[in-house]
Amino acid sequence: MGVSPAAIALLFFCAIFTAIMSTVTGVGGVLLFAVMASVLEYAVIVPMYGAVQTTSAICRVWLYRRDIIFSLFWPFLIAFLPAIALGIVVWLYLIEIKEAQP
Repeated sequence: MGVSPAAIALLFFCAIFTAIMSTVTGVGGVLLFAVMASVLEYAVIVPMYGAVQTTSAICRVWLYRRDIIFSLFWPFLIAFLPAIALGIVVWLYLIEIKEAQP
């Protein structure tokens, strides 16, 4: 199933809007997830949502990098790396199971 240019434009503007909303209020991801669920295939929604939210978070980290307390940051980063690997393994496993597909 291909995604139309109008759907891509909708996703683009929704991602920008929800990133601004998340920065200001702390909420906004649910709206983005709902729009993605109406436009994308199920197997693509979670990885795409994760990529968009991660990009948004990285931008906020860059913006506020002078206020980061790095003595607290490094332990979180070290714990985050194995979690990424585990998430990739679980996702690859789930997309191969026929029962997990809609």
